[in-house]
Amino acid sequence: RYFDIRDPDDKWIRIKIGSGALIILPPGIWHRFCVSEESPSLQAVRLFTNEPKWTAYPRQGSLDKDVIEAARDDYNNTRIVKIAA
Repeated sequence: RYFDIRDPDDKWIRIKIGSGALIILPPGIWHRFCVSEESPSLQAVRLFTNEPKWTAYPRQGSLDKDVIEAARDDYNNTRIVKIAA
């Protein structure tokens, strides 16, 4: 079982997860759960610091591009710290 997130360059970062795993994500980050043939199911609990409000924004689809871009811009402008090589 894996949890994938997108980095600032839009590449996937894969995190192996197991029982009891805790992942904290900022708003606006693209993410997905992935299962494997060895572990074809996953049970997850989402915890929120405020009133739960979760909206799925597919990368492609019929949603308002301005809403998606605003959430992504908020993430990129306020939560990403690029590490100089």
